[in-house]
Amino acid sequence: MKRGWLALLVVPAVAVVAGAAYLGLQSGQAQNNPAAPPPQTVPVTRGDVVQSVAAPGELEATRQQEMVFTTTGQLATLNVRPGDAVQAGQVLAQLDLKPLQKTLDEARAALKRAQPENARQLAAAQLDLQTAQTKLAQAQASLPKTGDQNENLAIAQRRLEQAKNQLWAAQSQRDSVCGHGKSTQCDQAQAVVQADEEAVRIAELQVQQEQAKEQSDLAAAQSNLKVLQAAVDQAQLKVDGLKQGVDPALIQAVDDAQAALGGATLKAPCAGVVLEVSAQVGEQMGPSRSFILLGDPTALEVRSTVIEEDLPLVQPGQAVDLAFDAQPDLSVTAHVARIVPERCDPDRPLYPVYISVDSPAPGMFPGMTADATITIARRQNVLRLPRALVHAGASDMAQVRVWANGQTEQRTIKIGLRGDVYVEILGGLHEGDQVVSG
Repeated sequence: MKRGWLALLVVPAVAVVAGAAYLGLQSGQAQNNPAAPPPQTVPVTRGDVVQSVAAPGELEATRQQEMVFTTTGQLATLNVRPGDAVQAGQVLAQLDLKPLQKTLDEARAALKRAQPENARQLAAAQLDLQTAQTKLAQAQASLPKTGDQNENLAIAQRRLEQAKNQLWAAQSQRDSVCGHGKSTQCDQAQAVVQADEEAVRIAELQVQQEQAKEQSDLAAAQSNLKVLQAAVDQAQLKVDGLKQGVDPALIQAVDDAQAALGGATLKAPCAGVVLEVSAQVGEQMGPSRSFILLGDPTALEVRSTVIEEDLPLVQPGQAVDLAFDAQPDLSVTAHVARIVPERCDPDRPLYPVYISVDSPAPGMFPGMTADATITIARRQNVLRLPRALVHAGASDMAQVRVWANGQTEQRTIKIGLRGDVYVEILGGLHEGDQVVSG
């Protein structure tokens, strides 16, 4: 029995010793293997998140002017070459002024000679007007007035009355004689009546002739009055025209010659840069020939293109940053001016977008390549992470690993704007949290 109990006591002791030995071994191994280093992390920061669209393009001038002379002549002076900067009012070119000045001098001389001649003609025209007015007044005075009667017509009318009275008397005498039967006295009385009837007819014809003559004379007089009035009106018009001065054609000739002389000097209408010159001294120039192209260096825009997927995101007024290959240190602000909703390349889905430059800088020239970055959306002073660390699908939720308290833990986060470089964090993280990047 004692031996048995001894055996029972030995077994647990051995087990305890073995366990202690095992624990000691494990403790020694732990001391020989230090803790693993923390993973690479990126902190959650606060800043801006920007979403943009790339729109490569080219600078274009929006204000160019073709310069032409307004008169014809030979080019005598050419003061500019392509690339020259000019100021408003600067003389660019000039025609030969000698023939134009000669034409002006001749026109002025003709006008000067015409002034005394105009005075002489005015005096003669005024005299002609007075004569015409006198003739008209005399003709008006000679017209019969209402109630006046022509003397010859009055005589004819009195003779007619006398003839009628004689006829009535003869008729009475005949009726008295012939009332007692036929007799020689009756025949004689009848003959007297017939003679008096003929006398009445003759007198009536004379009255008619005098009336017709009176009407004819009146019509002739009225027609003469119209002629005389027309002469007065014409003389008055001539006087009025001469009172205005010399022949307007002479004044117009001077004005035309002065305009031609002024149009022979070509001046810059505004400050700009000469882009083209296509003439030489000695060539014949005129209003139909443009030979200087002037551009305004401050009036520029970028004609860019965006791909079909980005077109719905672009709107007029959006801010744009411009960069230029020819000017790497130049950064210019601009904005979207207009969008052309028509595909511009049959082989690629590209659409034109025009960008207005807010403040053109020195060194910007038409034709320069421009890289436009159109800001579609911007969130300022928000929590953010680099976009490469956040793998999100169509939803606004994503999974990230966070290093905290010496260990890695999985976090579900909510994201907002997905920018070009950063992603906006709306929930699940705080500023300064360390997100595992590996």
